[in-house]
Amino acid sequence: MSELRNKMKMYMELKGYSSITIKYYLRNISNFAKFYNKSPQLLGEKEINGYLYYCITEKQLTERSVNIIYSTLKLLYTKILM
Repeated sequence: MSELRNKMKMYMELKGYSSITIKYYLRNISNFAKFYNKSPQLLGEKEINGYLYYCITEKQLTERSVNIIYSTLKLLYTKILM
């Protein structure tokens, strides 16, 4: 995922995202990919919904945390992988 990671990092730096936000967004993408053991490029809406559901029900993340993960995935799929 290093090429994808670098592309996303560069995009966020160019858009002025804070270093903390970049760190967390990259971690979120890494966790998503590890959950399915696949590159995000090979995953789609079904997997995104499944992962968010897992984060809510199994990991019992806060609404805020799930919203940040959702925002991360939205950025990835609408701006980076488009």
